[in-house]
Amino acid sequence: MNTELKVSFYLKREQSKERITAN
Repeated sequence: MNTELKVSFYLKREQSKERITAN
């Protein structure tokens, strides 16, 4: 498995959660 891909995907998910929570 590509670790970088997993990390970037995870970070994008976290950013999406933060945006939803902020709004």
